[in-house]
Amino acid sequence: PKLKSADMDTNTFIMWLLELKAWCKLHSITPFVIGPMSDDITEAQVAQGKRYLAAAIEDPALASAAISGAAGIDIDDDLAEGGAMPAAAAGGSAPAALRWLNTEYLQGVAEQPAIANLLDSVALKPGQNIITFKAMFCKLADALDPAPSDHVLCTKFTTAITKKTGQAFEACITAATAANSTDDFSTFAQALCRLCMG
Repeated sequence: PKLKSADMDTNTFIMWLLELKAWCKLHSITPFVIGPMSDDITEAQVAQGKRYLAAAIEDPALASAAISGAAGIDIDDDLAEGGAMPAAAAGGSAPAALRWLNTEYLQGVAEQPAIANLLDSVALKPGQNIITFKAMFCKLADALDPAPSDHVLCTKFTTAITKKTGQAFEACITAATAANSTDDFSTFAQALCRLCMG
C-alpha cells in the first residue's frame, strides 16, 4: 500500500495504515515496521523496517521527515512487553516513524476513535460493488478495539448501505433482517449482500 502525496485527510491515512498493517502481517514483518519490537531485533531488521515504511510513502520529503522524526521519538510503546530499547533502534525505527505520522495526520485524535468515526461515515455509493464495500466495512470493523457487538455492526452496516442509496436496498434489508439474526454479523452481512446482488 502506498500513502499517496494527495492523501491529506485523516480517513485516507487511517485506511492506508490499516492496509499497511495487513500487508506487514501477510509478509511477517510487523515487529520491525509496525511494532512492538523485541529486544533482540537486529540493526538489519530496523533498517529493513525503515526501508519498507519509506517505500510505502509516495512523497520522498514526507518519507524522509517521518524517518528523521523517528530518531527523536521515545519508542517504549513500540517494544515488546518488558523489553528494553534495542541498541539497533537508537537512531529511530519504523514504528517510531509511524507514531510521528500518526501525530502529523491525526492531529491529536487517537487512532481508535478515528477508525470508529470513519466506520460511521462510510456509505455505499449508487453503483458501487457491495462486496468490495463490505470488505472495506469489515476491515474498519475488525480494526476496532474493543470490537462492537454483532448487533451494532449489523445496524451500522444497514445504515451505511442506505445512506446514499435511498430506498434502493430497503427490501433486501427487510428480507435479510426477517430471515437472519442480527446477533451474527458475518451471516447477516453475507445474506444481505446476496440479496442485494440478486
